[in-house]
Amino acid sequence: MNPTNVKIHMLCIPQILFSGLIAASYIPFWHKSPYCNAGWAGIVIYQLYYLILDLEAGLIALPFLFGVGFLSNYIHENFRDQASTIIVGTLIVHFVNWAAQFYGHFHYEGNAPAVFDNLVQPLVLAPYFVIFEWMFIFKHRLPLKKKILKIVGSQRNQKKKI
Repeated sequence: MNPTNVKIHMLCIPQILFSGLIAASYIPFWHKSPYCNAGWAGIVIYQLYYLILDLEAGLIALPFLFGVGFLSNYIHENFRDQASTIIVGTLIVHFVNWAAQFYGHFHYEGNAPAVFDNLVQPLVLAPYFVIFEWMFIFKHRLPLKKKILKIVGSQRNQKKKI
């Protein structure tokens, strides 16, 4: 886990998630409610999944995910005539941050991002791991960090032997 690539993850993954959710909020399920769209559906799914995986991490994610939902509602309400510009903007943010992710993996770690292995890890678990990285920065749950680093180290050693 290259420290520079970890920083790239911590900067880019939230922007990928947030821009994706805001863009998805333009896919309505029911026009009579600002909460019935693909963005809010994604927020609820992410939130429930994170709460199931780890209550504390899920509670930390809650204000950020719901903040994106309320921000998307605010954007819809106050910038109705600029929807295409907002969607293009969110897509630009989304793809620039994906490009940074690819660069970080190939340049600093010499490997491909997890998106080449499966879609669950980069789309669902990567934001979850960013939550833990922030917890570790604030010296919270350090025994878990030590355990993770030990597992990652042993997996890297196994790959080097192959």
